[in-house]
Order: sequence, then C-alpha cells, then structure tokens
Amino acid sequence: MKRLREQLQMYGPRSLSTSELLACVLSSGSAQSDVLLLVSQLIEQYGVRNVRQMSEQELVAQGLTPTKAQALRAVYALSERLALPEAGERPRIRAADDAVALLRPFMAHLDHEEFGFLSSIRRTMWLPISCCTRVRSIVRL
Repeated sequence: MKRLREQLQMYGPRSLSTSELLACVLSSGSAQSDVLLLVSQLIEQYGVRNVRQMSEQELVAQGLTPTKAQALRAVYALSERLALPEAGERPRIRAADDAVALLRPFMAHLDHEEFGFLSSIRRTMWLPISCCTRVRSIVRL
C-alpha cells in the first residue's frame, strides 16, 4: 500500500488503476494489506458497474468488512453526485451529444434501459433535468 500511496502522491490519481484507487480509499487506517487483491478480484469477477450496484451485504459476503463495504458504496455514490450539474446550472443542448452528456450521469449506472424525455420551452431554453419524465422498461432479448 505504501507504494500505491507514493505513486499517487508523485504522479496523481490518473497513474493508478481503478482497483488501485479503490484500494487506496479502502485501506485508510487499516493494517489489512490484501485490500488491493480483494478489490482487484471483485472488479475482475463482477466488473466495475456490477460492483457499484452490489449491496453492503453482498460486498461483506465477498470478503470486505462492513465498514469497508460502506466506504465503497459511499465512493460510488459520491462519484455519481460529482458527475451531476451544479444546482442552478442551465446547460445548453445544441446537439444530441449535449443531451447525452447531460443525461449520462443519471443513467450510466442502470442495468436496464430507460426512456428519457426533455422538453424545450423555447428553442434555446430547456426544462431542468428534474422535470424530465422517465419511463422504466426492461428489455429482454
């Protein structure tokens, strides 16, 4: 863990893999040296998105302590919130890519499809995202 912290300090967070970043967060104040191995196994076995959706009980069953499972879920919740627009911010949508960028934080973590509806008041003024209508539909192939 010392090597990871040194690498983080010298080269920044982009120099670390997802597993290494999560291990840095989860190993804080812990003597447990196998956190990196455990997190790496979780991500390899389930993928980042599926680990993100696991409950605290499921994470504990995979070997994390309840405190570390809560910390991991808090990290994922915080990452979702950081991707959202600031309160009062009114992003402009000029093309489909702008709409995708606006809606991605709300839908990227879902394991099913959702239909989103954005309504234009005027040509350049859009309703806030909280006014969007979402209809959940699970697509089975």
